[in-house]
Amino acid sequence: MFATWYDFHIHSTYSDGSTDISEIVRQASKLHLKAIAITDHFWPPAGSLRGGKSII
Repeated sequence: MFATWYDFHIHSTYSDGSTDISEIVRQASKLHLKAIAITDHFWPPAGSLRGGKSII
């Protein structure tokens, strides 16, 4: 049986993190994480970012 890994607390460059969201998604895929959660502080208001779904 294999372990399933998640990371539900990640900060990107939109907040106090040092990695952009595209790179976070690439690294999560490389590490075979089943799910991630971006938990930035001061996230931009809904609708202010366009094309976000294409990243995911």
